Amino acid sequence: MDSNHFDQKMKELKEKYNTASPTTSAQEIFQGVQLEKKRKRKLVYWPVYAAVVSLLFVGGILMGSFLMSDNNLTQDDPTLPDDSTSHVPGDVEDPEEDPHPGDIDDLDEEVDQPVERIYDRPETINHEFVQEGMDEEYEYVLYVNEDMRFSSYIEEQFEVEESATSDDSETVHIYSMYGAVEREEASISVTRYPSENERSLDELEELHHKEEKEGQGYTEILDRENPFEEVDRHSVWSHPEGEITFYALKVHEGDIYEINVNMPGHWTNSEFRYFESVKVFVNELMFE
Repeated sequence: MDSNHFDQKMKELKEKYNTASPTTSAQEIFQGVQLEKKRKRKLVYWPVYAAVVSLLFVGGILMGSFLMSDNNLTQDDPTLPDDSTSHVPGDVEDPEEDPHPGDIDDLDEEVDQPVERIYDRPETINHEFVQEGMDEEYEYVLYVNEDMRFSSYIEEQFEVEESATSDDSETVHIYSMYGAVEREEASISVTRYPSENERSLDELEELHHKEEKEGQGYTEILDRENPFEEVDRHSVWSHPEGEITFYALKVHEGDIYEINVNMPGHWTNSEFRYFESVKVFVNELMFE
């Protein structure tokens, strides 16, 4: 190709370029470049923002948990004493603290405990038994002997005679007053031998009572069942004229109480009220 022909083609190409309208203006190109920069900048900062927000969220949770746990520790515990009122036993700042708690106070409480007295009992009691095939119930009244330091229950019609006293003992007699027999034939006697007299059960039973009963013509009934509860010694004696004597000994704090019960021989079973009344009296004995 000669030089004239080449020049001609280049001239035509230049004219076509100058006459052609551009598809994208320079302003549009500049704006596109700026938008692309902003988009890249946003893409760069967004992960950073997300990381910061996540860190703050986690930190808030941890801080809240710490504050809640600390608040629980500082709250009043119902199982722990209040600092404003509690104190340590033996603390020198508490002059009223007892270095030996319970030693004196407990002793005082024991001393101050009320003692059951012989008269601190119901005024009446009822006793049921079978008499002549029928159920019977009788009321008994409280009898208190403060001098001899005992109490029990007797029929209201019984008569009490508190007159027999010797150097080493004192005795009370209780009579039935039924009217069908002489009062001595249905009677109860209680004799108290104080501990300072140093009487023994063997002495009273063997030497005193046994010799006395045998001298009066009584014979001991060895196979007779003891009708009384909680006595230390007992025996039953029979007289040829039909009288029966129940004998018993009870010991209380060194004092010995001797009980003699006289009754007609045919009264010695539960069919007779007096026999039941005798059992009530002996079984309900209380000493001081």
